[in-house]
Amino acid sequence: MTTALGALGIAAVQAVALCMIPLGLPGIWLQVAVLGATTWAMHRPLGVLLGAATLAIASEIVEILAGRWGARHFGGSRHAAWGALLGGFAGLFIGTPVP
Repeated sequence: MTTALGALGIAAVQAVALCMIPLGLPGIWLQVAVLGATTWAMHRPLGVLLGAATLAIASEIVEILAGRWGARHFGGSRHAAWGALLGGFAGLFIGTPVP
């Protein structure tokens, strides 16, 4: 019974994290954190956690590169691209949205 409740809790957190992503909130990192807590609590190997963290980092890199491409393609300046990147990091630490 405890395992079923734990799995249900994990599924609920994953669903909330998926809903956070379109709002610009760091849902993918919540998913990785929950996977890390589950891996630690269940004494599982770290391979799956490292794979998820690698995919999360790769998705962040793709997001940054897509922003740079969009800025160049649609006429944004280099300063605008850096401003968007720094604003994204500020939003990560301060909260979303940052004016």
